[in-house]
Amino acid sequence: MGLRWGRAVSNNAAGHLVGHIKDIGHDPLDPGTRLFATRAAQPFHNDAADVVGLLCLTLGESGGLSSWTSSVSVYNAVLAARPDLARLLTQPWVWDRKGEVPPGKPPTFAMPVFNHHAGHLSVNWSSNYFLAAQRHPGVPALTPAHLEAIALVDALAASDALRLDAMLAPGDVQLLSNHTVFHARSAFTDSPERKRHLLRLWLAPEDDRPLPEAYREILGGSVEVGRRGGIVVEGTRLHVPLEAA
Repeated sequence: MGLRWGRAVSNNAAGHLVGHIKDIGHDPLDPGTRLFATRAAQPFHNDAADVVGLLCLTLGESGGLSSWTSSVSVYNAVLAARPDLARLLTQPWVWDRKGEVPPGKPPTFAMPVFNHHAGHLSVNWSSNYFLAAQRHPGVPALTPAHLEAIALVDALAASDALRLDAMLAPGDVQLLSNHTVFHARSAFTDSPERKRHLLRLWLAPEDDRPLPEAYREILGGSVEVGRRGGIVVEGTRLHVPLEAA
């Protein structure tokens, strides 16, 4: 079903074409941890592909609420409230690679949050990755204005005016454009009888929008429509795992 929407790309350094979204015991306080592998809340963000698809298999004991927000609406709200911060968000921000580093690349990369290109506004956001990048030598310190921008974007994305919530039930499918929609997840708990588990696809449709060169680093080294997206490092082997790892 997923391949009808686009080409599947790697979810992680291991080359998983289908990602398992469940708590596998990783430490959410470790800046190198990707939060999908924990039970901690995931703040609003988008992923390293054109499209993200989720299929809910099972629910946990409690929590795990999904939320979505139009990133274009967030842009409009920032522009109206703080045009100075809107300008700052069109400049490069430093992202952490969370240890998934392509050959010959540094552990971070830089790209703007708000990207105007070929008649489209494309938005890329993850405050968790901006803050994690601060651990690396040589990365410029976030200024008070950067921290204001982080607080404002996160607050707007989570606001009642812009946020849509849904508890995905077994069999439900989420399909989102990472260029126009942020997504988030509340913290959850599991029990021996009920363990939260979703499957994830990152997809590259053949008819998606053009993107600027600034997206090359986050999209696996390419901005070619239909060929971009995903995480590839030395030793990555594309495959579909039957269990999380």
